[in-house]
Amino acid sequence: MSKSPGFYPPVRLFPEAFHTARRRRTGFTLVEMLVVIAILAILAALLFPAISKALGKAQEADAQQDLRAIHAATVQYLTDHDGAFFSQFDYAGPGGAWGNLWVDKLQDYLPAQGVVSGTGGRNPVFYSVKVKQANRWIADYAPSDNLMSESDSQSPLSAVRLVTVRRPTQEVMFVEGANNSPPGKVPESSGAFNIWAKQLVMGNFTYPNTIARRHGGTGAEAFYVVFCDGHSARISFKEFSNDKDLRQTMFSANAGGNSIYR
Repeated sequence: MSKSPGFYPPVRLFPEAFHTARRRRTGFTLVEMLVVIAILAILAALLFPAISKALGKAQEADAQQDLRAIHAATVQYLTDHDGAFFSQFDYAGPGGAWGNLWVDKLQDYLPAQGVVSGTGGRNPVFYSVKVKQANRWIADYAPSDNLMSESDSQSPLSAVRLVTVRRPTQEVMFVEGANNSPPGKVPESSGAFNIWAKQLVMGNFTYPNTIARRHGGTGAEAFYVVFCDGHSARISFKEFSNDKDLRQTMFSANAGGNSIYR
């Protein structure tokens, strides 16, 4: 019986070529890998500014929260002490060692949040997330020296300071602080005891105790403050440094302070 016309057994042409193609589909070629890397790099470049901005906003929110908590603790302290503001520190011990710092006087008025190592067991509210642990000293926030005396034991009468605030919505109680003392003496980023308000009003931003510019980029530096009425605000350093009237308003809490510069 003859085979029907057109019927032929299947013929497999170049079977090894099919096996090779099948093997290639299981991996990446060099070109494909480079394309994937390029796409990931582009995505990272697009996402990094957004992530960095979000991180910066979170750090700024943390500064605001810290300042408000310190202000609330101060209000409770003033209530318990008939409106008398605390002093910066006491002299105690041989050689006039510092003790009973303002941060320690507020410690019991703050909600427990653990402690920060290397600071004498102080509350983390006193420390900025933007300051490295090794650079911390007393605090990363500081009160205006218009509101407090220097020391209880040096001048006990001045420690009982009943402050009359003329414009509580405009006058600063606490600010992000920095210390410009030489490295090795005290950490440069510490807010130390207070802010030298008189120096700020005169435009001296290199004095040892001054404001910290922890936020914003180059040319757009900013810092946070909390005012005597309890609200906080972000202050542009450029605006602050160029506007003496603004500085006088923010740091002139009582007749014995910077009001003489009006």
